[in-house]
Amino acid sequence: MNIGLRPAVPADYAFCKSLYFTENQWILEALRLDPVAHEVKFPEQWKLPEVRIIVVDGLDIGWLQSAAHQDGIYLGQLYIARPFQRRGIAPSSCNASSPRPCRPFFPSSSTSSKSTQPCASTSVSASASPARKNTNST
Repeated sequence: MNIGLRPAVPADYAFCKSLYFTENQWILEALRLDPVAHEVKFPEQWKLPEVRIIVVDGLDIGWLQSAAHQDGIYLGQLYIARPFQRRGIAPSSCNASSPRPCRPFFPSSSTSSKSTQPCASTSVSASASPARKNTNST
């Protein structure tokens, strides 16, 4: 299995939005959140320069959004199409997006001297949406 990342292009927006809403539908319903409000927020939160498309054997199977900060790279969103989850793709994708191996980030506290690098995820999900053939050239 060949796993890679490519920079997102504007044509990837619909793919990313589909994965996002397919996966988050259950939580919107369970928490009785306003789906229209999320529709409005998605374009504001999806920032093209921060998005990478996860490609496995020529198929676009997910996406991640990360941002560089002074103290590290932070993972904001990560979505993998359901047929491709539980294969180690998410950790491989996270590691590929960082110049050093990615580990969970735990804010330091006075009771812990453990130091970890930032790689906090606010949204890690799998999606029932199908993968799509990668038609974008890198």
